[in-house]
Amino acid sequence: MQLMVIQMNPARLKQRITLMQQLHQPNSYGEVEESDNTWVNHVTVWADVKFLQGRELFQASQVHNEVTAKILIRYRKDVEPNMRVRYLNRTLDIVSPPINVNEQNRYLELTCKEVI
Repeated sequence: MQLMVIQMNPARLKQRITLMQQLHQPNSYGEVEESDNTWVNHVTVWADVKFLQGRELFQASQVHNEVTAKILIRYRKDVEPNMRVRYLNRTLDIVSPPINVNEQNRYLELTCKEVI
């Protein structure tokens, strides 16, 4: 079986994104809790950002908008699925584990949904 190799031009990575992680703070008992509202910048990297679709969901008589994006970045070991992406004035949640494209440790693909 022949492995398919993706040749990608690094010049495609022309947008700047910031990966963010949730701040973990100890409570009064010394236990670490995740704060729902406190996100801190982790690292800023070059990326190729593509918004794929937008849709409206109707739940409990309310309209919820959802926008999905695929983001390609250079491979990094420190990207986790519980992080967020900040792109321009938009915030996106990473919704699945980052995909190591072709297992070559060259690029990661992030599937994200916009926080609206």
